[in-house]
Amino acid sequence: MQIHQYKCFGRNHASGNIALVVIDNNDSVSERQNFARNVNLPVCVFIDDVTIDSIKVSFYYSDAVKVLCLHGALAAAKWFFDHYLSISQITMITSIGKCIVARKVAQNVFLELECEFIDTAIKYNAYACEILNLSKNNVLDAAVASVGSPKLLIELASKEQLITLNPDLLSINNWGQQNNVNGLYVYYREQQFIYARSFNHLVAMNEDAATGVAASALCAYLGRDVIVHQGSNLDNNCELIVHYMAGKVQLSGLVTVM
Repeated sequence: MQIHQYKCFGRNHASGNIALVVIDNNDSVSERQNFARNVNLPVCVFIDDVTIDSIKVSFYYSDAVKVLCLHGALAAAKWFFDHYLSISQITMITSIGKCIVARKVAQNVFLELECEFIDTAIKYNAYACEILNLSKNNVLDAAVASVGSPKLLIELASKEQLITLNPDLLSINNWGQQNNVNGLYVYYREQQFIYARSFNHLVAMNEDAATGVAASALCAYLGRDVIVHQGSNLDNNCELIVHYMAGKVQLSGLVTVM
């Protein structure tokens, strides 16, 4: 078994969301889950069936198997391109069969995904106000979008509100299970940047410093390129760059080998 550790989406080499990449592991699902629980990092990515044009990837948080984790996918792609230097494009196949195209351009890695759906039902605005304990004047917009894992995207009227949010994580989890939504991505737009926080865990200390799936869904929903800054409230400044390409998104960011 080989293990490699990366920081993804850091605004410099000292920051980023950590991913552990595991190769040559034949453990069962339950054994892999126990491994992820013991290492207790944001994600463990297991790579299987490596060929010259594709790899299979599965994502394990400490408490559950996840269908998609893009900072984990970015780390896995970085591992592949660093070990197969002559190859510049592969297809990554997730445990549920979703395909992610990974490309290497110079020293940068890009992940390309299909936009799956956007749901702008008015009920989401009311729910956003309720769960965040904010008035309707403070919640500018709310919608669900997905590039593989549906997220409730909530736009706020001020950056200060975003920083001070402390919602009920259990209620978010319960609502998400009832509505097939995997967490909230709350954001504020300021000039060319978007500032965001993710609420997708039951424990506040596990808040993501960078959430590639949510930033990609936000790009798909807005229909334009975005630069997302996340993690400043965790002293882990991250930057996610997402390009919109008519029905697809392309995600990139700094990847640092640890």
